[in-house]
Amino acid sequence: MARFNIRSLDKMADEGFDRFEIERHGSRLIRMAQEADKLPVSRHPEPIVRLVDMPGYKQMVKNIKDQTNAVAENLGVVPEFVGSKKQIHQVLKWAWINDRNPEKMPDILSGWRKPYLADKVLSVLDKA
Repeated sequence: MARFNIRSLDKMADEGFDRFEIERHGSRLIRMAQEADKLPVSRHPEPIVRLVDMPGYKQMVKNIKDQTNAVAENLGVVPEFVGSKKQIHQVLKWAWINDRNPEKMPDILSGWRKPYLADKVLSVLDKA
């Protein structure tokens, strides 16, 4: 509702909200959105940082996936076992949002994966 500035039941329907959800919860959601509009900016929450919106996201995912695929092939296992999409996102969050905090080391750069992937993935991250 916030993303598309929905403030009416008709707009909810136009944006694809389920008819039954509109009937059951629509008026309450509209009131909540209108109340939120009245809050001063100082009370607004911090914007959500989404990895997919960051510059170079798609290419970085591809580059890390290429590394995990190569390791998986050498080990004779499926690529998802070495680095799932969730684990690749964990690496990007660690590098881009958590400033490479060693206390939040991602799976791909620790444990049994570390000797296979750490240098390769860090090299990809450093080139960005």
